[in-house]
Amino acid sequence: MSTLDVVQRLRAATDGHARPRASMCHRHVEEAPLVLVMYRMSGESAAPLGVMYGTRVARPRLLVAPEPRSRQIRFQEIFNPLAAELNRYIAVRASDREILRNRSICRQAPQIIVPNSATADFVGPLVGRSLRYLKTDGDYAVPDDTVVAGAHLTWLGLQAELPGSSVLLAATELLRRHWVSGISDLESEDLHVQLAWIDPPARSTGAKAAAAVEERRFSGDLAAGGPTPDPSWDRDVLAPLVADFNAKRTRSEDHPIVVRHGAAICTAVREALEPTWNSTWRAIELLRRLPQAPSVARRWEDDRREFTNHAERVEAGDARFRTRDSVKQAAYMVSRRESAQSTLEASEALDDPLVMAAAIGEAQAFAGTVVAVNRPTVELSLAGPCPVPAGTELYWAEQRGKCSVVITETTDTEPFTVTLETKKGKTKYYPLVGRRAVYSPFKEGSFPPPKMPANVPWTHLGPETPIPSAEVPD
Repeated sequence: MSTLDVVQRLRAATDGHARPRASMCHRHVEEAPLVLVMYRMSGESAAPLGVMYGTRVARPRLLVAPEPRSRQIRFQEIFNPLAAELNRYIAVRASDREILRNRSICRQAPQIIVPNSATADFVGPLVGRSLRYLKTDGDYAVPDDTVVAGAHLTWLGLQAELPGSSVLLAATELLRRHWVSGISDLESEDLHVQLAWIDPPARSTGAKAAAAVEERRFSGDLAAGGPTPDPSWDRDVLAPLVADFNAKRTRSEDHPIVVRHGAAICTAVREALEPTWNSTWRAIELLRRLPQAPSVARRWEDDRREFTNHAERVEAGDARFRTRDSVKQAAYMVSRRESAQSTLEASEALDDPLVMAAAIGEAQAFAGTVVAVNRPTVELSLAGPCPVPAGTELYWAEQRGKCSVVITETTDTEPFTVTLETKKGKTKYYPLVGRRAVYSPFKEGSFPPPKMPANVPWTHLGPETPIPSAEVPD
């Protein structure tokens, strides 16, 4: 958390109004994303009770397994139909291609938006892994669609771990990236409370609206956002209905009987999921009001390329994933994610003045008025002493980090000035005298993707570290 974030959070806690953390939207938001809101049975990590999903706020679809502890009911009522729908949604995007830089890639990648981080963890790693290794023949066979959907969900979960990716997004994380409220990050995982802070009703503050929402949550009037339901709802509403359902079906798992006797459970689950469904779409609309940051398109193109590779592997029947990374694979993934995180931080700061202001507040960068330009040196007048030590290499923000300078001289008394010497990059470009200029450690450029190390890196060596053979990253 930056110094500016701390100040903004204190202001929000003082006057009850959330503050913007960014002036632009730094994640891609599709016109029609696939929104998923889910409940699972308490104590049963891979037993989904109900799923509300769809690409239009006014047209949600609901799948409910009245007794998710029954494998037959769980698969026939939720996993199998949801897998078929997910595969259709993805197949449309996999088949629509365009030529970009002499490479055929998908015009769109799939995008799933869920209400909170817990649901994202449930949808990607847990459900994906539980489905992708199932048998399609013999005892306990499942349709091919279900296994393929497991591969899709696994890829979505893995791709979402890459900083800046937009294929699997949690609404709470999106809102937290773009606004600061008077609650902690843990409290902001309650989507209803976070939305109340950011977008309160007319003539109310975010603090008052959030307090009203919390009161409704504690009283049981507003259900939890999932994937685990409220204990009180689970005990007082769900448990009696499930007991009644099990008594009436007399151990039958036939679909018509499950539908007939599970109607009351479906109604209860729908009423519990609808508030979170509407809140997730409300969060999406808030993000759409922000202008999209320029670098978002490039990161979404990376998602599209990765999705194209995944779709081709699925089509070839080669969508396999490691159950455990080798030491070289782990080193490769760490390197890739570190590189993506650095690129993301630089792009957000160069795109967004508010993000750059946070960097200035952290003494990573500075802004001043240009008072003299004597090539190759530039002199700036600052409001205070230069926070960055002499000899530090920085980049001119207006050139997106392509103009490298080194601090050669600073003054610690008024008038505060800093002298910069242009070293490399776009050396023919200089700021105009009298204009404001920003210099920061952020630079934007194309970097080669990390390669699989030839040998086990020293950071991953141990007393019993195996020496793996050469391999290609999955």
